[in-house]
Amino acid sequence: MHPNYLTLLRIVLAVIFPQLMASPLLSMRLMAFGVFLFAALSDLWDGLIARKTNRVTDTGKILDPIADKILNLGAMWIFAKLGAYPFWIIIPIFIREVLVTMIRIRSVAKREVIAAELSGKIKTVLQYVSIGCSYVYVMAFSFNMPAPWLDCLYVLNLTGIAAALGMTLYSGYLFLKEQGRLEKGIEVVATSGYLGFLPFAPGTWGSVAGVLLYLLIPREPVLYAASLLILIALAVWSAGKHQIKCGSKDPREIVADETVGMLMTYLWLPHSLFNVLAGFALFRFFDIVKPLFIRKIESLPGGWGIVLDDILAGVYANLLLRAVLWLAPVKF
Repeated sequence: MHPNYLTLLRIVLAVIFPQLMASPLLSMRLMAFGVFLFAALSDLWDGLIARKTNRVTDTGKILDPIADKILNLGAMWIFAKLGAYPFWIIIPIFIREVLVTMIRIRSVAKREVIAAELSGKIKTVLQYVSIGCSYVYVMAFSFNMPAPWLDCLYVLNLTGIAAALGMTLYSGYLFLKEQGRLEKGIEVVATSGYLGFLPFAPGTWGSVAGVLLYLLIPREPVLYAASLLILIALAVWSAGKHQIKCGSKDPREIVADETVGMLMTYLWLPHSLFNVLAGFALFRFFDIVKPLFIRKIESLPGGWGIVLDDILAGVYANLLLRAVLWLAPVKF
């Protein structure tokens, strides 16, 4: 079997695992353990096969880290949804993993070699351990274990995610402090994972990234607002830095503003297919036409002018969508 097939299988299993864990059925959650274990072991198998058969490819170098991150981040996401720990704990992990992975993928595309680091390997091990601790804690409820045992498992679960968080951030710091990598990280954020470099309608793709984030971020009002503020701050900072690097007012590839503007559109709205689609259409309209002072905000200095006009477009789209729902409530 070609090692890339195993990597693709791991991506499929990484998507299946959260679905199984989300089920209240004990059988589904027990099956989830086997799915995750097989997926984790496939990470070792595909690398071993690739090296032994001399089939290490650029495609594999790109797919492998993507599969790993989908598996681990998907597991952490579902455990946060199930109440194993607060969702905010894993936000820094998500940001670090996506950032570093995108830099590595970009480097592979440019034929640049970034060697694996010991801190990164320790981070991965601790993430696996954390996921295992969270799984045991969640399953303890399914088996109706006594409260003292649940308390001990909860402490173990929190210790695991805290260790994973600390090592993830530390390994990310070691990675980004190397020469030129922080600049690449800024580029990743400003372009919403390099979507801004797509040749056709980069702003629309940046908005699509906002929709995907909206589907991932829990909709508890305070948590959603806090996540949005963090992402806005990152967008303003990265857009300002990337603008200076490019030497132009608003480089075409900066689309982080569209991403956070899209998230502003959905702020505290009921979740429905209609709201997702209508919100996307309304935001794109306001972002392109720029009525009602939106264009004037672009004159603000640095990243503020780049990002805040899209935030205002998101506010207008949000208010208009609320008015539509008030006048004619939609059920889908």
